[in-house]
Amino acid sequence: MALIITLSTRLLTKNSRKILTARASLSEISNLKRTVLLGFSTLVLSACTALSIDLEPAFSANADVYPVTGRQGLLIRQRLSFGPFQTGVVDRDWDSSSNIQVANYKSSDRHGGFRYTLQGPRAEQQRVDCQHNNNSESLNFGSAQRGEWSWLLAAENRFNCEIKRDKTSPQWQIAMGQRGAETHRRGALYSNDASYQIDSIHSANNGSINIGGIGYQISRNQQMLAAVETIDQGRVWLRNALSTDEAQLLAAAASALLLYQTPED
Repeated sequence: MALIITLSTRLLTKNSRKILTARASLSEISNLKRTVLLGFSTLVLSACTALSIDLEPAFSANADVYPVTGRQGLLIRQRLSFGPFQTGVVDRDWDSSSNIQVANYKSSDRHGGFRYTLQGPRAEQQRVDCQHNNNSESLNFGSAQRGEWSWLLAAENRFNCEIKRDKTSPQWQIAMGQRGAETHRRGALYSNDASYQIDSIHSANNGSINIGGIGYQISRNQQMLAAVETIDQGRVWLRNALSTDEAQLLAAAASALLLYQTPED
């Protein structure tokens, strides 16, 4: 009798372990499902979050933001507008390029330009005239069958603009440059009497870094006064304490940066 009871107890213990193991497995599967669903939901929410340039909160809280229209699509009779600012038809030159190759050495040069007028809250217009030039020298090796690679010897990208309102107003210029393998583009908006610093923005609001750049900031005396976002249609931020004349000037610079197509574009 004792033997039968012992065997029954062992069988019950084994069955109980199987039941407990099965329940534990179902619990683990349930937890795994929750983890997968939570991860998927996070990915969906991240994908739905609009990508934007990363701006200092102290600036964005004290700036007016204007969505841009007219930046994408057909460039025939292109016009830009953002907030109270509108351009006339953008007159673009046909980009011209030349290449020289001797053995493994290759030299490339591309240049073009565009011009337009910009009107703001005041009736007078500003005339913006821009030129860009990109050149590079490289050594190219390999073949299409074995794979190709190149060694960049030198490269320089230049972007220059003139901003004019009338003969009596000061003439402003934009000068920007990028050399070699640099990813950062920097320059200045300047006249005989004053200057602003222009820097490319590479960090996004989701923490990612874009090597090619996703916008620009315009600052003076280490204070950001304007920002330009070049993702999709683009957006422009102008500090709301600017005078009308200064806002008009920075809007002209912003419109030029929106229309500028970098070599990566």
